[in-house]
Amino acid sequence: MPTLADDLRADIARGQAVFICGIGVSASATRDPARSPDPITWQGLLRLGVSECRKLVPDLDEAWERRREEAIASLDLDEMLSAAELVSRKLDAPRGGDFRRWLRECFSGIPIVDPSVPEALAALAALGAPLFTTNYDDVLERVTGLPALTQKDPADVERVLRGEERAIVHMHGFYKRPETVVLGIRSYEDLLRDPSAQAIQRAVRTLRTLVFVGVGQGLEDPNLGSLLAWSREIFAGSETRHYLLCRTSERAALQAKHPTSERLYAVSYGDAYSDLAPFLRSLASPAAPPSPPPVTPPPPPNNAPPPAVAASPAPRVPVPVVILHAPEDAGASTELRTALTPLVQAGILALWSEVDIDPGATREAVITRKIGEAALVLILVSASSIAAEPLRAQWLLAMSGQVSGTKVVPVLLAPSLWAITELGALKPLPADGSDIASARSRDRAWQSVAESVLRLYTKAGASA
Repeated sequence: MPTLADDLRADIARGQAVFICGIGVSASATRDPARSPDPITWQGLLRLGVSECRKLVPDLDEAWERRREEAIASLDLDEMLSAAELVSRKLDAPRGGDFRRWLRECFSGIPIVDPSVPEALAALAALGAPLFTTNYDDVLERVTGLPALTQKDPADVERVLRGEERAIVHMHGFYKRPETVVLGIRSYEDLLRDPSAQAIQRAVRTLRTLVFVGVGQGLEDPNLGSLLAWSREIFAGSETRHYLLCRTSERAALQAKHPTSERLYAVSYGDAYSDLAPFLRSLASPAAPPSPPPVTPPPPPNNAPPPAVAASPAPRVPVPVVILHAPEDAGASTELRTALTPLVQAGILALWSEVDIDPGATREAVITRKIGEAALVLILVSASSIAAEPLRAQWLLAMSGQVSGTKVVPVLLAPSLWAITELGALKPLPADGSDIASARSRDRAWQSVAESVLRLYTKAGASA
């Protein structure tokens, strides 16, 4: 009997899914207990906003700040929206210079420490699933390498939904475009009155399968809450299901909040948040269809010799490939994996990178073992990777295996002094010695890398 996860996987395979990513996605990728308040969370962002107002507006005293802090800490939606509105007004949102500077200082330079969930989402996007987000930050852009769009770009969003372009669609605005950020009560009211934004949201809800990832309490905000209320009214009898990914322990409570008239079903990805990335990767790799039953040949005539049985060709063994990269180049790693996907699907390659490390495994031990097992090691080269001493140790380990037949190939991402490092003795990709960032077409540059890898391992590629 198919499970809800099987139904979701089938919708993804049919190109029906749209993923809506909430705070949980960015929070997991940037988690740092020492960063408090944390602007990635709405509560943390509002606390930083209150502090900024107190700094800039002389007549705001400690009592004002304390009342706002208490409202934010209550986690009551109305109280938090009221605090957000006050912050917006005091900082002259949406076009004031203080509002713009506050957003930039809050979100710029937040390091990505665990890109596993965004990378798994990038793999789904490569299969044609658009990525929407309610977040203001640029975590998804930095990991996937995709550009940002907002609710103010309806024509561009339409092309994304039609599969003509790929981008991250920010439903509540993007911090680098402060005029698009939906923060306080007035901006939510403006969004709910915006005919193009509401038309796109309702069209997506009507024609596609929504998959909420890391959203949680975000479904109660005025915009998504309005979308769900509209869904209950219009589609109460629909057969189409939409999905809310959650931990096993959360499923019953979350499902109780969403009646069947909403057509929104909670799906467990595992017991811990660390199970989310493997679950998303499993969605990007649907199970192969069952093999047809074997055909039994008719028996030979009496006294006839048995027919000769042709030897079955040996099955192709995929070439084990390891991709090494600096944390800052996680997005480029995803792009490379996407470019090599046809070779994986053809059974030519088996790819591995840090994103595939199982929860609880010892990172360095796993990387060392995988490098030892690899036939090909692709090293993504940038100024960041050259500066990363642990990565240098990994590529030196890989190069020491060349004696036993391991191929080590640098892939040049951006201009750097790579040629004076140990990697300078190796022939890089792209084959012309250029780098991906300088190419006129990034997609064509990655395609040339994939074609070069193909020529390494297939006769057809070698004669092409």
